[in-house]
Amino acid sequence: MKKRGQVTLFMIIGIILVLVVALFLFVLRPEQLERDQALVDDVSSEFSPVQNFVHSCMMQTGEDAVRILGERGGYLFNDNYPLFSLLNPSLSDPSDADSFYIHQAGKIPVPYWYFMNSPNGQNTVSFSSKKPVLNSPDNEGADRTSSDLSIEAQIDRYVELMIDDCLRGYSALTEQGLEIEELIGAPITTTYVTEEDVIVNVHFPLEIKAGSSSEIIKNFGVHIPVRLKDAYQLAELITDSEANFKFLEHQLQELLTFSGDKDSPYLPPMYDFEFAFGSEGNSWVVSDVKEDVKFLLSYAQFLQVEGARNYNPILLVPSDALYDTRQRVYDNMILPFSYYYSDDELDELNLRSTDINFNYLGNEVYFYAGDGSTVEPDLFGVDFGPIQFGTLNYETFYDVSWPVLVTLNDRSAFNGEGFVFQFGLEGNMRDNGPIDSSYTPNVLSFDNGPGLCDPGLRSVNATVNVFDDNCVDECQPVPNAAVSIVVEDKTCFLGNTNASGTLNTLFPTGFLNGLVKVAKDGYLGKSASYAPDITEYTIRDFKPKKLMKFSVMKKVLKKENYAWSVFEEDLVPLEPGDEAIVTFSRVGSFEEDEFSTALSLTSEEPSQETLFVDGKYEIKILLLGPPDPAFNANYQIALRDLDEHGVSDADLDQLRIISAGEYEGGEAEAVPTIKGGVSFGFINESDPGIPVTFNKTQIKNGEEIVLYAIELKDLNISNIDDFIIVSDLDELTRQNVMAEDLIPSVR
Repeated sequence: MKKRGQVTLFMIIGIILVLVVALFLFVLRPEQLERDQALVDDVSSEFSPVQNFVHSCMMQTGEDAVRILGERGGYLFNDNYPLFSLLNPSLSDPSDADSFYIHQAGKIPVPYWYFMNSPNGQNTVSFSSKKPVLNSPDNEGADRTSSDLSIEAQIDRYVELMIDDCLRGYSALTEQGLEIEELIGAPITTTYVTEEDVIVNVHFPLEIKAGSSSEIIKNFGVHIPVRLKDAYQLAELITDSEANFKFLEHQLQELLTFSGDKDSPYLPPMYDFEFAFGSEGNSWVVSDVKEDVKFLLSYAQFLQVEGARNYNPILLVPSDALYDTRQRVYDNMILPFSYYYSDDELDELNLRSTDINFNYLGNEVYFYAGDGSTVEPDLFGVDFGPIQFGTLNYETFYDVSWPVLVTLNDRSAFNGEGFVFQFGLEGNMRDNGPIDSSYTPNVLSFDNGPGLCDPGLRSVNATVNVFDDNCVDECQPVPNAAVSIVVEDKTCFLGNTNASGTLNTLFPTGFLNGLVKVAKDGYLGKSASYAPDITEYTIRDFKPKKLMKFSVMKKVLKKENYAWSVFEEDLVPLEPGDEAIVTFSRVGSFEEDEFSTALSLTSEEPSQETLFVDGKYEIKILLLGPPDPAFNANYQIALRDLDEHGVSDADLDQLRIISAGEYEGGEAEAVPTIKGGVSFGFINESDPGIPVTFNKTQIKNGEEIVLYAIELKDLNISNIDDFIIVSDLDELTRQNVMAEDLIPSVR
C-alpha cells in the first residue's frame, strides 16, 4: 500500500512537471513566424486596452527607430542608443573617411554609400560602400545576433531596448485596477521590412488580472506605415547611377569648363592659350581657387532626378550668346531615370511621391591644382627679360574629392507626415575627370622646366625635416607632408615625409633662387629657400589649421553733437534680417602660404565653423539689414549726387559690390540696408592700418572667436556725412577701436 502511494506521488509530480514544461512552451517560447507576417493574439474585450497600449508603444518606438535610421543612412543610433563606432567620420578631412558630418555642431554623421576608400593623393584608387543590408539573413529576431547589422536587426534591438521608456511600468493601466506581470525578462522583437510597410512583432508574454479574471497575451504586432524598402531601393538606384555614370563628377567638370577662363579672376581654365607680347598672363592663388571650386560644388542643389515628385526642369530665358551653353549645363544636371528604367520599375520605387535633393554642405574637401601656391601659364617663345613674345599655355589639372548629401523625402509615408531617408555619396575628380579603380595619374603635356623633374639630373642628396608648431618640450614631426621644389614658375614634387617627419631624397642641381615647399591638407603651407649646396632643410612652425566657431555681436554707435561718438552699453546679437559679411585675410611671411576665408552670419545662423590658423589678419565686416524702401530711396539720392558732393566712385566700390545696388537709367533697384561694420588691416601703401593678431595660445585653447561690428544708430544714408562714414569703415574703426575695444575676443 505504501509502495502504491509513492507511485501515485511520483505520477502527480510528473504531471506537474509536464504542465510546467507545457506552460513554458505555450507562454515563453515564441511561435514560428512567417516573413511579412504580423502575429497578434486574439484578446478579449476586457483586456484589449492592454494590447492597444502595448501596440501604441510599439508604434511610437518603431517609428522613432525608422526615422532615426532614415536620417543616418541606415544606421540606428542616437545619444541614448550609441552605434557610433560603426562609422569613422572626420570633421577636418571627410573625403578620407567613410562618413561625414551633416550637422557639425550636433556631430551627426551620415555614411557614404559610395566612396573612395584609398587615401587621397595616391596613384592607385579603390572604392567601397558603408551601405547597410536591408533584410536580416535570419527569419526571427531570437536568432539575430549582435553582429547582424541589417536594418531589420537594428530595429529589433532598438525596440527591445527603448520600449520600456514608453511602457513606464504600465502605470497608466495599473491605475485602472489592472495587475500586469511580465512572464519573461525582456521582449523578443522581429522586424520585417516589406513591400508596403514595416512590420514589428514583439513576443512579450504578459499575464493580466482584473479581479477574478485573468488572461495571458503573448504576441503583439504592428504595421508602421512607411515604405522603407522603396526608399532603400531608390537610394541604391541613385548610388548605382553615381558608381556607373559619375554624375557628380560630370557636373563639376562642366561647371569648371564653363566657369574657368584665362581672363577670369576666379578660376583658371583647364586648357587654353593666348598669344603673348610683353605679358606674363593671368595667375591665380590656389587657396582662392579652392574656395571658388567649393562654391561650384554648391550647384549640387540643382541636380534633379527625372520623375521625382520635386522634378522641375530649369528653363532659362534666352538673353545672350551663351544661352544655349548655360541651358545645356542645367539640362545635364538631370538624371534621366526614364531612359534607363521602365515606368513599372519606377512606380514600384514610389518615385513620384518622393522629393529627391542633393546638397554639398560646405564640408572641407580634398583639393589639388598643382604643387605651387599659384596657378600660372607657361610661356612658349622668347623671353629677354622685359621683352616676351610667344604663346601662354594654360593647363590646370583639378583633383577634387567632396561629400554630397542625398535626401529622399517620401511625402506619402506616415499617413502624409513624410519620411526622410538620407545618405552620402562622394564625388572624386582627378586630372579634370571622373575616376574609377583603373585611374593612373596624368602627366603634364607641356615642359615642366628643363631638368627640374628629370631624375637623371638629380645628384644632391638632401634631407627635409618638417615640424609643427607644438614645441613645448620639443617640436613634433609632421608625417606624410608633401615636399616640392619650386624654381621660378616650375614645380617638381619630390616625395612625402615619413613617420619621423623626414624626407631624404635627391635634389636637382644647376638652379638658383628656388624654394623647398611643404604642403599637407589641414596645414598652412610653408617654404624654405633652396640652394644647390644645402644638404639639410628644417621647416619649423608648420601650422595646423583648427576648426573654430565664429559669431558676431553688434556694438551700437550713436551720434552726439552731430558726431558718431557714443556707444550704447549693451552688446546686441544679430537681429532678424541682419547679415554680417565677414572676410579674413592673413598677413603672412614670405615663407608661408596665403590664407583667407569668408563667412556670412545671420540671426538664423548666428555662428559658423571653419578652419583657421593663428597669425595677423585683415578683417572686414559689412553689416547689412533687409531691404527697406526708405533706405533704398535715400541710397539712390546719394548715388545720384555723387559728383555734386565730390565723392568718388572708388569710395563706394565695396558698397556697390556687396549690396549689388546700381543706379541706371534713372530707375532704382532695391538694395540691402547698410547698417555699419568694421575694417581692420591694410588701407593703402602709406597706411598699414590696424591688423588683428590671434596668437598660437589663443587658437590652441580657444573654441570660438567673437567678432564685434559697429551698428550706426539712426543712420541716414542720404546725409553726405553719414554716407561718407559708412563708405569708409577703415576710418570708422580707427576712430573707435581704442576707446571701445572692437578687437575680436577668443574664448
